[in-house]
Amino acid sequence: MFLLGKSPVELLERYADLVLKFNKAKRPLRVDDFLLRCRGWISFGYYYTKISQDIIERGAEFIASKLRQYGYGYVVIDDGWQRRDTTYPSAYDWITNSRTFPRGVASTVKRLHEMGLKAVLWASFTVFDKTSHLIEERPDMFIKAGGEVYVDRLGRAYMNVLSEDAREYLEKLFETYKSWGVDALTFDRHLLIHHSIPRVPRG
Repeated sequence: MFLLGKSPVELLERYADLVLKFNKAKRPLRVDDFLLRCRGWISFGYYYTKISQDIIERGAEFIASKLRQYGYGYVVIDDGWQRRDTTYPSAYDWITNSRTFPRGVASTVKRLHEMGLKAVLWASFTVFDKTSHLIEERPDMFIKAGGEVYVDRLGRAYMNVLSEDAREYLEKLFETYKSWGVDALTFDRHLLIHHSIPRVPRG
């Protein structure tokens, strides 16, 4: 089967329509079932960390117009929304937005809500860039080695999740996400456990 056209989005929509007709797909009888209520799209699967505000909103428009009737209601804004100065999966402070989100995550969340979708935000909030202002402002919320904030060879610092400073910052962080209208958070447990406790040099 060949489809010709100038717009990738238009071709994708035409392809989806053909697949729908060919497979004689029907709307699920129980859209209130747990598995169906949790259907959605995650940006990481195709775009990895190379996302932008426009990419997320265009993807959401497709979900809302083509898949909402089949129980798809969630959009996961995965890695790439946050400012990052080093490497995955860190961030400057898990609040400052990337340049690819010029209107801010809150604006995208509002747009998703207008389309009847829920916004899920990914955050690996225990890993920070060495350039983060928090290292100077809140040094006690980070793991230390030799009395100094530990920074690995990739330029990343790690939250000491047992510290009072960390607890206070996480409360502020979650309140910020709530103010953005985010419906849910997702994070990688292996990052929280493994990367938060790096092997530091002795002495």
